Amino acid sequence: MVVEAEGGVAEAEVGGEALGVVESVAAPALAPGEAGRISVPMRAPQRSGVARSDWRLAGPDGAAFGPVLYVEITVEAPRHRARPNWSMFEQARYRACP
Repeated sequence: MVVEAEGGVAEAEVGGEALGVVESVAAPALAPGEAGRISVPMRAPQRSGVARSDWRLAGPDGAAFGPVLYVEITVEAPRHRARPNWSMFEQARYRACP
């Protein structure tokens, strides 16, 4: 877990698959009851299936606190494989067909 937030609090990856492009992102300072946003860039895995990544808030010392927040990504296998010798127009027309 890497915590590099100025002022201290960050959202850090704590388990599951490493879907985050980064290991932590700064969390905004909020007053009690105030809402805020945290945005984490992620990348879907190369394999099909369900992938889950767990995240928690962490203080400047790296100690995690609060509930686990998670994201689940479902990756479906491609329906059709593109033929490398087809023109791009033939591939586009083939992909448009159900």
